[in-house]
Amino acid sequence: MRVDKLWGHEDILTNGSYCMKILTMQTGFQSSLHYHKEKHETFLVVEGVCDMEVGFSIHRFTRGEYQVIPPGVQHRFRAINERCVVVECSTHHDDADVIRLEESRRIE
Repeated sequence: MRVDKLWGHEDILTNGSYCMKILTMQTGFQSSLHYHKEKHETFLVVEGVCDMEVGFSIHRFTRGEYQVIPPGVQHRFRAINERCVVVECSTHHDDADVIRLEESRRIE
């Protein structure tokens, strides 16, 4: 199932006891700054370059690099080149578990 986002789109491959998504981000946008009370996530960059804001640090990730984000840690993404593709593997996704601190937005 495809879900359109301001920053691109996510393709949800499965969302049972675990969740797997493909996140496709377009440059010039960033995802919302958020955290989860329950969800534990691992993100793997498979194409492009992105900055991941994790906690209060920003890290640049390229193809093959990954980041584990436990529950309670705020995070967001920014595509650096034209397009960045990230695989998300996590525990079950529930929209009620998303605590947004800032909404997605266009960045200059």
